[in-house]
Parts: sequence; structure tokens; C-alpha cells
Amino acid sequence: MGVEPETRPGRPRSEIAKRAILRASLDLLRRHGLSGVTAEAVAERAKVSKATLYRWWPCAAATAMDAFFEEVFAQLRTVATDDPLQDLRSRLRQGTQLMAGELGDVLAGLIATTHTDPRIAESFQQHYVAPGREDLRRMLQRAVDSGALRPDIDLELAIDVISGAFFYRKMVCHENTSTRAMDTILSYVLEGLAARPGPTPHRASSKRMPRRASTKTSAARRAAPAPPRRRSASGKR
Repeated sequence: MGVEPETRPGRPRSEIAKRAILRASLDLLRRHGLSGVTAEAVAERAKVSKATLYRWWPCAAATAMDAFFEEVFAQLRTVATDDPLQDLRSRLRQGTQLMAGELGDVLAGLIATTHTDPRIAESFQQHYVAPGREDLRRMLQRAVDSGALRPDIDLELAIDVISGAFFYRKMVCHENTSTRAMDTILSYVLEGLAARPGPTPHRASSKRMPRRASTKTSAARRAAPAPPRRRSASGKR
């Protein structure tokens, strides 16, 4: 059993222990991957008891996920200027630079684990995927509202295309994506999404259109044989 960290004036003992657990988890995650983040190892490094760890998390892997997410989002600066497209580029540059280092390798390991551990998959979706997509969704919507992008674009598909290039290179090709490469990729995507002069298209409705009542009637008419032509007075058709 570890020794609880010494408290400092003005800060609750529980908060100090919680921060120590998160720091220990992130350190172990960087050094040994998710498999190296065990309750015993975290408790020993954080100098707390395992009971203290389980007070806030169901397992050691959960502490690793929280520590990773906290570290990532803490290093992403707020981006909000009068140019929504430039904001989008700045956000992607930040993410690319951050994931080009050791945190990118940690991320790859976490993504692999989501395919075998439902708890990790749920935490990953809730704390990393959902906030990240919401951030991109907000930036894309600002670009649409400003008139820089077409109003009929599917924001979810646009997010898939923009972020998919990074993860494909990282997870499939095992290559880091430079900020220059991401700038180029984003330029290709934005060129296709850019607003064009002319009539403003409307966003496609997601509602299912009712079936036409005349469909069967029309089909029956097409299938019915044509009526015989009347003979003329001369007997010719």
C-alpha cells in the first residue's frame, strides 16, 4: 500500500491524490503503453493506495484514458478569429504537431485497444472522439454561416474526410503527417466545399419523401396492352 501524498495548504487532500494518479498514469502510458498501466504500478508511482484509485476510476486503464485526454486538450489552444477557414487550419496544425510526437504513438495504441476492450472504446468515444468532432463541427458551421463554404455540405462527412487523412496515414501507413501535408490536404477538401457564385443551393432534407400514390397506377398503365386501333372506312388501319 502506498503512502498518500502530502497535502499542501489550500488544496484538498483528495484533489492532490487524484492529480498524482493522473500524472503517474500518463507517465506509465508514455513509457509502457496501456498494458503497463496497472493499478499496482499507478498506486506505487503516485504513492497512494489502490483503494484511493478505485474511489474515482473503475480500473487503471480508465485513469490512463483520462490522463491522456487531459494532456491532449490542455495543449490545444483556443482558436477563434474573424477568419473561420484560418481557424480550421490553425486547429489542424496544432493537432498535427501534437500527434507527431510521443502522444501520437500513445493515441495509436489506445485506438488499437478500443477494438478489444469495450470500456476503453466507450471512454475513447466520449472523451476524445465526441469533443474533437464537436470542435471541427463548430468551425465548419462558422465557415458555412460566413459564406466561405457551401450551405448544403454534410458536416459529418466533411469531418470524416478532414480527419480521416490524418488517421489513415498514422494508423495504416505508419507515417507522421506534417503540418505542410495537412495544409495541402485541407486545401483540397476546402476547394470542394467552397461556396460558388450563383444560385444558393439548399441543404438536402433528411426526411423520407412519401411514396407517390400514382406509382402502381402508372406501372399498370405501362404494363397494359395498347387498345386496338380503329379501322378507317377504307378498311386500312
